Amino acid sequence: MLVGFPPGGFPALNGKRLKLAVAVLFALGGAGCSTGGISENNYQCTGYCNGEPMPPLIIQAPDHLTACTEYLENCRGTGYCIGCN
Repeated sequence: MLVGFPPGGFPALNGKRLKLAVAVLFALGGAGCSTGGISENNYQCTGYCNGEPMPPLIIQAPDHLTACTEYLENCRGTGYCIGCN
């Protein structure tokens, strides 16, 4: 699961996403991140939604293309990702 965080804190999570986020946290905590399991990078993404600039988000993803895809899920309408660094 990919999780997006705004640079200043955590967004409010609705029921399904909250349950998934909690499940992932327990799974990662139980497995131990230092055992060579999942290796994800943080990408700060920027883009536009319906012609307006979207706020930058920090997305955890295995690569920048996946981060951009996850970033665009925050847009309700037509959007495009400028980039994720």
